[in-house]
Amino acid sequence: TETSYQNLLYSVGSSFLGTRRHLIKNIRRAVDRGQINIAIAGGSVSTGAGCRDDDDDTARQYVNFFTQRLKSLVGNSTKVTVLNLAQGASGPDRVYFCLDELSSDAQNLDILILEYAINEKGGSWSELLIRRMPDVAIIFLESFSNRTRFNNAQQYHDTLARYYDLPLLSMRDAL
Repeated sequence: TETSYQNLLYSVGSSFLGTRRHLIKNIRRAVDRGQINIAIAGGSVSTGAGCRDDDDDTARQYVNFFTQRLKSLVGNSTKVTVLNLAQGASGPDRVYFCLDELSSDAQNLDILILEYAINEKGGSWSELLIRRMPDVAIIFLESFSNRTRFNNAQQYHDTLARYYDLPLLSMRDAL
């Protein structure tokens, strides 16, 4: 239901939700066909930095938590596929130029989560990526670095989110 998806967005911490028109349309279409395809593009936060891979801490990685939560919301009737395109110390230019090479399923995406708050200073590559994918519902996920006094590129992404009517979720704002 729409309320369940809205609760998922609020559980992270929303800075701007917009109308969510595109997101709701894509989720409904995906649920109707029985499969939702999501890609996550970002840096080390999205690869699981800070969570060890040698034990059960992988459940703490936000990508895994998000996937499990989404599966519980859509139920068994909808297959959830999450493609993690993240690479540490990279920005959105990598995905912009190499999306087709990174995934053969890039044309079938319903949702793209952009987590470049630490690695993008200016927002221009994210905007090019948004324009490249007009049929994909895009969500900004704003993390932060505590090494730089909670700095990130959220101020640039906030402008893009409001202009293109994209949800922007902020870990920094939630904390």
